Amino acid sequence: VADGIHSIADLAAALSVYAGIVIANMKVNGFPYGLYKVENIISLVSAFAIFFAGYEIARDVLFSQEEMKITNLPVAVVAIALTIIITYLFSRFERRKGEELNSPSLIADSEHIKTDMLSSVIVLTGILGNYFGYPIIEKIAVLIVVLFIFHSGFEIMLDSLKVILDASVDRETLDKIKEIMLSYPLISRVKTITGRSSGSYKFIEAEVCVSTDSLEKAHNLIHEIEE
Repeated sequence: VADGIHSIADLAAALSVYAGIVIANMKVNGFPYGLYKVENIISLVSAFAIFFAGYEIARDVLFSQEEMKITNLPVAVVAIALTIIITYLFSRFERRKGEELNSPSLIADSEHIKTDMLSSVIVLTGILGNYFGYPIIEKIAVLIVVLFIFHSGFEIMLDSLKVILDASVDRETLDKIKEIMLSYPLISRVKTITGRSSGSYKFIEAEVCVSTDSLEKAHNLIHEIEE
């Protein structure tokens, strides 16, 4: 029952991710720098949804006083096994698409979906443990999986906050961009280079020295480097 309610909540989360992607790509006059960070805000919401999922799982299993007996074990096991397989495959697919499209909200949602697979594993473990008379197995499994869930949520939260607070693009990416600029013979030096992420995009600012006295040539070169 709890797993079913959790899945309905995930449907609402998925709809919010979709809304976030749509809003992030809108052009609004009042936001000249774009609404790209809406995706990162949605990722932050996903992180808290993951924390809440971990809390709910821990509370239901570790502190619930109610004892429920499974009356039809084969049907329950098959249903949960199918849920685990489908959820895992979808999580992998969404993660791959999120990386292809550089979408933080899709990547965050794929991690959220992965926590659903873990909660289904707990449900399966709990059913089998209780059925065979070992309820302690369920509690041990829950503690381990809840730690994984909170770790996943913390990583998503940290990445989202970095973008929202305009943290620098990673040094490796900035070094690659600097190498590209210096590969042009007329670029004698890159004085400064900074970058920040915003949703699916990265914005880079650089100050370069151009070895030419032709303003037109320098102008065309900068446009070429931007491309």
